[in-house]
Amino acid sequence: MNKALRPSKPAYFIILLLLVLGCVIMIYPFYNCFVTSVLPYEYATTFGLYLVPPALDFINYTALLTSPVILSGFRVTFIITLLGTLYNMALTITMGYALSRKGYKGRNFFIMVVLVTMFFSGGMIPGYILVRNLGLMDTLLSMILPVGIAPFWLILTKNYMSSIPDSLEESARIDGANDLTIMVKIIVPLSLPIIATVTLFYGVARWNEWFSGMLYIRTPGNRPLQLLLRDMLVRMDTALMDQAAAHAIQGHQRIYSQSMRTAMVMITSIPILCLYPFLQKYFVQGIMIGSIKG
Repeated sequence: MNKALRPSKPAYFIILLLLVLGCVIMIYPFYNCFVTSVLPYEYATTFGLYLVPPALDFINYTALLTSPVILSGFRVTFIITLLGTLYNMALTITMGYALSRKGYKGRNFFIMVVLVTMFFSGGMIPGYILVRNLGLMDTLLSMILPVGIAPFWLILTKNYMSSIPDSLEESARIDGANDLTIMVKIIVPLSLPIIATVTLFYGVARWNEWFSGMLYIRTPGNRPLQLLLRDMLVRMDTALMDQAAAHAIQGHQRIYSQSMRTAMVMITSIPILCLYPFLQKYFVQGIMIGSIKG
């Protein structure tokens, strides 16, 4: 770093202190959620604030992870996340590649169409009518097919692919490669940073999806995990908690409802958080190049 731009020691200390404070502010609610989820019944019902839990009791996790309702929600959410993310990425990569090639006819028109959808949409009622008329009601496809491309991520992907030198494509065409070969063997490998970044955000959106499930899903066995969490947190669905608690290994133990809810928050959050360390290194490069090139 240039010495002229290097902060002084007091300024460096203040910046470091603010970063640490920001980390504590963001991490503490998650930590408090975990502490509440592992408190035994007699401590959880006292409504005290514990920095260190006086005792640990994982009965809430046992009850949830052995409940057929929760396990079914995990299965549905995993299927939606996997298939939905693959579906999103297939459409985003192919359309991003097409829009990034300057010689394609109608390119500017389709870019304008994408930009318009960022500000205007058909609305919830036309979407519901479309899903119903397609016969997708009460199926997992109703949560996968209606949302194919997020315009913002498509624009970033297109911009990143536009930054790849045209000479690579020209050399491949001289060797007889077609558009599909160029996209799969040249463009996609060189676009891994933005692809990894967009994949993660699509995956997070799919994992956290619950609203479309509330609209289109009627069968309890097809309800995603986040919709179950919503029922527990928003509607205070005690029947769901009782059903989960009934499958606890130690059925004689009492379960506090608030601890059950926080345990559910932890269970739904941890799986998707585990993806971040593996894809973090692609974020800065993917987002920066995708946002400034075009």
